[in-house]
Amino acid sequence: MSRCMTLLLLVGLFGLFSSCAVKKLSPETLALQAKYGELLKIKRFGLIAVNVNGDAGKLGLNNNDLTDYAKLRFKNNFSRVSYEEVSKEELQTLSGDDAKAKKVGVISCRVWVVGNNYPVAYHVRCDEGNYKNLSIWSDEILGYGSKPNLPETVKRSISEMMEKLAITYFKVRGEM
Repeated sequence: MSRCMTLLLLVGLFGLFSSCAVKKLSPETLALQAKYGELLKIKRFGLIAVNVNGDAGKLGLNNNDLTDYAKLRFKNNFSRVSYEEVSKEELQTLSGDDAKAKKVGVISCRVWVVGNNYPVAYHVRCDEGNYKNLSIWSDEILGYGSKPNLPETVKRSISEMMEKLAITYFKVRGEM
């Protein structure tokens, strides 16, 4: 009888320790890792940029303001991940070293606008990747609206995509 009790105790302790040692991932996390596994390699981000095209400039949208907005949204959604602009020297190093290039993330968004009065059509696309593969994850929004509402609508689109990207990034890493 004491041998059975000892055996049960040992099996129970082994099960307890083995469950602590191995982090179990949810099926959703495993599916995301299968699709976006390259995100696991990204340790920091080195470029966040927004480019406007078409009639966007005529309606008050510009690259610098939207890039600053995207960086702010990055800080809010990726508070545990560092962002350091990649220098020209580092860019040359990354282009020759695939392992290092995979560790530095890139977020790029493009805003296309057609029209200068109602309706104004817009398309916003954001990609996240690294210096080896610029488009591991992407999302896009197509819509239309009025001229006065366009800047806020585009910012809201960038904000929503940055939030989705952060959720995907942290879920892939098993941190969410």
